[in-house]
Amino acid sequence: MLVKIVNLTDTKKFMLMDISILDTLNKALAGDKKALLDMSVHYLDGKKTPKNAIEAKELLLKLVDTEDKDIYEFEYGGLYAAVGDLFYEERNYGLAHQYYQKAKDFLFDTYSDDYAEKIMAELNLEHSLSITTEQ
Repeated sequence: MLVKIVNLTDTKKFMLMDISILDTLNKALAGDKKALLDMSVHYLDGKKTPKNAIEAKELLLKLVDTEDKDIYEFEYGGLYAAVGDLFYEERNYGLAHQYYQKAKDFLFDTYSDDYAEKIMAELNLEHSLSITTEQ
């Protein structure tokens, strides 16, 4: 079942959304970290909401810009890289580079060098950093 709700970033617009995720949306609006992540995924995959990279980015920014980095289940390195990817898609290469660098810094500050390098390779961060430096 679909329900019409106010768009989060532009309250003059409405969007349709699957009613089954309204609880997740309300939790995200209240700042719940898991709900922020879940809603950003819904906006990126477009299955229960219309695809909306802007909404996804706004929710991910709320999640990664928090001072509480003790919740490793969310893997902040990957989240920083995802935000970098969204800025890259917008051709905002400066901000993309900043978030790719935050991802790298988080990984090396949090894990052993070997493990950080492994995650960097999985996220293709060296390439992302190099192409945004060139822009």
